[in-house]
Order: sequence, then C-alpha cells, then structure tokens
Amino acid sequence: MAYNNYVRAFMGENLESMPDYQTAVGVFNVRKPYIKGKYKGERPLGRNRRHDRSRIAVDDNGNVVVNHYATAIITYHPDGSLSLNTGGWSSISTAQIMQELLGVDRICRVNCKVYYRHNDEFHHVANSLRIEPNGSPLFVNNEYVWVLRKDQMKHYRKRYDFFLEYAKQVLTMSSDFSTGLADGKWHEPAFEGETLKGWYMTPLINFSHRHDPKARDRARNALFDYLDSLSTKAEDERLQAMYELLTPVTYMMGRDFYRKSDGVEWSCDPTQFKRAFDTLLKHQFAEDLFVRKLAPKTAPVRDPNARFVE
Repeated sequence: MAYNNYVRAFMGENLESMPDYQTAVGVFNVRKPYIKGKYKGERPLGRNRRHDRSRIAVDDNGNVVVNHYATAIITYHPDGSLSLNTGGWSSISTAQIMQELLGVDRICRVNCKVYYRHNDEFHHVANSLRIEPNGSPLFVNNEYVWVLRKDQMKHYRKRYDFFLEYAKQVLTMSSDFSTGLADGKWHEPAFEGETLKGWYMTPLINFSHRHDPKARDRARNALFDYLDSLSTKAEDERLQAMYELLTPVTYMMGRDFYRKSDGVEWSCDPTQFKRAFDTLLKHQFAEDLFVRKLAPKTAPVRDPNARFVE
C-alpha cells in the first residue's frame, strides 16, 4: 500500500535529498543567506530564494535545522541523529518537505498524521521524535485507540431488546395504511407523541450538518429516559408509547422518510435501524462501552471509536 507519497514536481522549492548531517551541512554551505527581513541569517532550503516557507539554518550547537514556516521540522545533529517535529501542524506540506529531504520510504502522512517508518513499523512523529544514527527511534510516541467492550454492548442491547424487537416487527410490516374517516373528515395519523414534540432529533446521528453537542446530548438523554420509562407503563400504554417513539426515531435513522396524504412510508429496514441504534448506544453509554488500549505500530493508527468518547 502506498502511503501518500507525493509527487516531487509538486514542490516549488526544488529541494535536494538530505538524508544525513553531512549532506545537510553541504546544502547549507552552498545557499546564500537572507541579509534582511524576518528570515535574516537563515538560508533558503531550495534553489529558488522566493520560496522562503522552508529554510535552513545552523544553531549555536552546530545542529542543522530545517524550518518550515515557524516550525523546526527536522534537526540534523552532529552525532548523526535526527529530531523530527510537526509542531502540531501535521499538514500535507509538512509531510512533503520531510519526504523530499528524507525520502518517501521513511515518511508518510496517513489519517492527517505524519509517521516515520522503520522496520515495517509506523512511529507517530507528533511534536517530537528522536531518530538514532542507525535509523531506529530513540523513544516512541505511543498511540491509543478506544476498543468496544463486547460484553457491555451485549448488556445494553439486551436492556433495550424489547424496543428493538418491536421495531423489527413494525418495520417488516407494510408501512402503507389508510387514515380513515374521523368526524366526517380525512385525518392523517399523529406520529409524534406529546413528549417528543420540540425534540431536536437530528444531532443524534452524524448525518446532520449542525454540530451542536449540547443539543445532541439533550436529545439523546431524553430519548433513553423515555425508553426506560416504557417498562413502567401498562401494556396498552407501552405499545402506544413505543409506536409514538418509533416513528421519529426511524425518521432520524432512515435514509428517507416521507408522508403521504393517505399514509406514511419508511426506507429504514430492521438491519439499518439496529445498526443506527447501536450508534446511539455507543454515544449514550460510551464511558461503559469503551476501554482505551495501546495501538500496535504495524500500521498507521485510525480510531473510528474516538467520536463516541472524545
């Protein structure tokens, strides 16, 4: 698999490869310094002096420092070691400069993070990563992922199994039905119960363009409080309450939901509903459902569960 190996021609600085300290010193020596301006004393990293976003300098300790904008992204030490640093800016241009100087076989950018590759391991550069002369990291920046506790997930599924089973029965029935006559007039059924009116349901899932955590949490909490209250209702009240709850929740979880003058149709099927309800469970009970574990370095780290916890 190729990990974001950028085309060299995209870079405007015409950078030369700088795999080690001696090469870096040689590049520094042949560049003319800026004699004025905010970069006075530094030298352009590439041959084109107008591209000054990346520069090279030597500090008081003899280290050759590559500055990208305001961040020292690579420091070549006289003993042959390297220090890599993103300064918190894991941008494409940061990865490009590192790849140009150290090689695409050593640097990659995946999931908006810059990694240093060594012996088939991916080491997160983060704010600092020291590389020994032999190429191995002096220390590691550990990454963690949130792992689902399957036993706890099973517990919460069982807790709301009555509602999921009811949803499955309703969603597998024909969703077209006649409204009938009442008081001599045609009426469309009322799908929202009184307790549901005014709820902002959309933030419960990630399809919404509105990023309002407070509204999402408020609606989610109200939803599960309402579900828990169903167990105390009489059977006939419980079925009515579950139906009143099912319709807006299905609307929230389905791809499409539209009403007609003589009925209503859902595009949400039981599998889709169950999957979306699992998402709600993860949001609601994230503290119990997820445990933080050390991620392996065999591949770049991607944590899809972070959205439920962080």
